[in-house]
Amino acid sequence: MEMLFPFDKPASGNKLLGRKEEIQTVIDTLVTKQKGVAIYSAPKTGKNTVVREALHRLKSSGCPFRLCEIDFFNVRTLSEFIDCFKRRMLDCYEQMNRDAILPFTVESDNIPDAKVLDLPSIIAKESGSTLVVYLKEFQNVISIDEKGFRLEDLVKTWLRQTNVRYIITGSAVNTMKSVFEEKQVFYYLTDVIELKPIPQKSVVDYITSSFLNVGRVIEREDAEDICRVTGCNMWYVKMMCSICYTLPIGYVNHNAIVQTRDALLQVFAPQFRRTMLELTPNQINFLRAICDGARRLSSSEILTRYHLNSSANVFRLKDAFRNKELVTFDRNDEPQILDPLFEYWLKNKYFK
Repeated sequence: MEMLFPFDKPASGNKLLGRKEEIQTVIDTLVTKQKGVAIYSAPKTGKNTVVREALHRLKSSGCPFRLCEIDFFNVRTLSEFIDCFKRRMLDCYEQMNRDAILPFTVESDNIPDAKVLDLPSIIAKESGSTLVVYLKEFQNVISIDEKGFRLEDLVKTWLRQTNVRYIITGSAVNTMKSVFEEKQVFYYLTDVIELKPIPQKSVVDYITSSFLNVGRVIEREDAEDICRVTGCNMWYVKMMCSICYTLPIGYVNHNAIVQTRDALLQVFAPQFRRTMLELTPNQINFLRAICDGARRLSSSEILTRYHLNSSANVFRLKDAFRNKELVTFDRNDEPQILDPLFEYWLKNKYFK
């Protein structure tokens, strides 16, 4: 039986909310510009959904390509990276060969480490196909700190390849931003595609119509409350709606929303509490300032009000929160807490 609000897998087709612009940009970049793409945002914000829908539409349109997907989630060292890349590329080659009318051969025995990164180009050439290499959780590759490994060398190798497009995603926003935007290491290989917030109206329409389709009624004001709790993050929205749907009611009233909200917060409270236990008193003061809407964090007024000591200390605090991937800062140095439910919990539970 299919879930009414499925949060356990990427949305697709007519169940996909928003993201039309981002999906089209991925398609245009891969096909028209013949360039790779990079997408990074906090976990469960739609990266995989955008990539899969773009590739699905490309395939449906008759665009010939083969996909090789590599997840670096458990990669921490150079040897693990090389082994993971090699293993997945050879798995891809074997699958392509099984599906091919005319099998092709790639020498797979005793490939030296120096040649492993050339495998996409070799496979693309031998198969006569355009190969899309989808690299997930790429921040783990960025974080490899070993002698002889440089991201610049990685880029040079991949730039020489023909008929290969790289899709690079990551959930550590600050780590990815540092390399792709500030240092621009991958500038010639990929275009960065920003995932914009889904408009609240679209989310409210989705909530009200989904409930109505199963004979439940929810007022727009109550749907807007769901948006306020979740920050319109569709993973949280669907999870909260799923909890609400289990309640034995026909009319979803405000009390049901409050009950559902509290249940959702209870699910994530241990994770949020653990995060706070790992912060110093100074870091907690800094987080309180952000939750209170402070923007000029180095101003004398903010330093005094939140006991932040000095502008040099604020600089260190910013770095600490970037490293923890709890807060990011935009081009105007405006802070943003990356997890909207964590932000809601801070404002309405921890700092209340």
